[in-house]
Amino acid sequence: MADESTDEGNRNQFAIVAKFLYQGKVQDVFLGLVHNLMLSIERFLIAKVTIHQFAEEFAIPIVHSLIGEIEDAFQCSEVLQSLAVFNLRNVPDSVAEVVNNFGQLPIRQLANHYGNTKEDTFNGHRNVANPVYTSAQILCEFEGFKHEMRSIKRNATTEQLDDPQFLLQTIREDAVLNHDYPAMQYLVLLDNDTDDEDFKGSDASDIDRRPL
Repeated sequence: MADESTDEGNRNQFAIVAKFLYQGKVQDVFLGLVHNLMLSIERFLIAKVTIHQFAEEFAIPIVHSLIGEIEDAFQCSEVLQSLAVFNLRNVPDSVAEVVNNFGQLPIRQLANHYGNTKEDTFNGHRNVANPVYTSAQILCEFEGFKHEMRSIKRNATTEQLDDPQFLLQTIREDAVLNHDYPAMQYLVLLDNDTDDEDFKGSDASDIDRRPL
């Protein structure tokens, strides 16, 4: 009989990588690799090199680069774990705790990962992905948003707290939250298995752009 605990661990590990691919870094890097591949094919057609030369000079390096990015995904569990700061059950009931230190480490990790420009260079071609929201904006918004989360939690039912979509829906349906906290809305979206199509018509017009 198969080891169920091992199977469960493998499924969890796969889920982490799959969610990471959806959430940002590798998705844009993959698009960059496709761009690089197209450039390589263009060079191949112009230079009229052999298939062997194309494989050695272009295809194999691209595959290795993609493998490297996927391997990096396994090292980003801290970033994914940091998204738990938006789990309302983790928000302290005490105002003092919220003010003093709630979420400081995870929000800094998220701001560093999603709020800074990323670069990728391949065969002399440089791709730059600018963040949807800057690190400074993410950190600034969180200082007010954490109090909003405490208020939302206090007024939520047990069923609502158990609903992973509840916070995202609350932001979308509240005009003030939707207007004042676009960066928080973006990060909460990343914490949900939600397709970007759900955000059509939202004030967050750039919600479908992803940082590396």
